[in-house]
Amino acid sequence: MWPSKLGDIMKKIIAFPCAGGSSDMYKDWKIKKEIIRVDYKGHWHRMDETMSNSNEELYNDVLELIMSRVSKEDELIIFGHSMGGIVGWHVANKLQKLQYKVSRVCISSCLPPHLFPGARVAEIKNDIELV
Repeated sequence: MWPSKLGDIMKKIIAFPCAGGSSDMYKDWKIKKEIIRVDYKGHWHRMDETMSNSNEELYNDVLELIMSRVSKEDELIIFGHSMGGIVGWHVANKLQKLQYKVSRVCISSCLPPHLFPGARVAEIKNDIELV
């Protein structure tokens, strides 16, 4: 499986689930490095919290969660599935603006970033490698 091969080169993986999913979808990944599994407010392991009212609120909530678990010296790999790909892409851009080391963004079962609602490739000014 590809996660175990990538595990040898990664420091920390931040994994975003699909819209109706849970971070548990990543619990069985056999990777040698740390996986930070994200859950969204009002879903699964964070069911007791009020859901985000906007995408921006969701991105900022996840950003705070991640920043509490990583340092600016950590190499970060973002993985998002479906809606998690969209959330991961936006959060990766925010992390880079804050000088965090995002080395890759991996998106599955999702439109490419230039087709995300409101996204314009010409305005994306960063060096994330999209895998």
